[in-house]
Amino acid sequence: MKDRIDEWRLGFHDTWGGWKPGTGAEIADRLAAELADGTEAQARAREGIEAVDSRYDPTSSVMYASAVWVPHRETGQVYAFMEMELLVGSMSPEEYLARNRRPPRDRSIKLFHHDIAPGEVNAGPAVIGTRSFADKKTKSVWTSIHWTVFPPGAVEALELSFATQVAAYAQTMSDESVKLVNSLSVTLGSAT
Repeated sequence: MKDRIDEWRLGFHDTWGGWKPGTGAEIADRLAAELADGTEAQARAREGIEAVDSRYDPTSSVMYASAVWVPHRETGQVYAFMEMELLVGSMSPEEYLARNRRPPRDRSIKLFHHDIAPGEVNAGPAVIGTRSFADKKTKSVWTSIHWTVFPPGAVEALELSFATQVAAYAQTMSDESVKLVNSLSVTLGSAT
């Protein structure tokens, strides 16, 4: 019998700020002060935190964490964000990989690149997906990386999604995602 994910922990370092989704407005000032120096930079970081948090819809998924990446304290500019979602079900990494080999149909975007591959992280087997696409409505171009982690013995998986609009930082965001995903630790509890 498989167990459910009872606890999790991510090791955010000093250029990442994380929070519980839906609480961004409450913690934005404190988190902006931790990530940026000066009034203008902190205002920019706070705006980014609130923008990412405004994406949260508790009726559509079980979101465990949100985070922003601010690599330059002096500007406070959010260069990428991360969302961690709980995926419920007993799908194996191999089944997940096979099911997601083809990109989902989405008429709201123009897809430039889609790739998916198996992997392994400290918390267990993983499936890594990368995409580059343009949002047709906003005309913005995004690069995203999705790490779906299957902790051994768990009936659930965790998907950590990273995204940036700053093409020059896409590779650096990828490197940052590797560090964050490998800092993930999971504790299992009894399935009910």
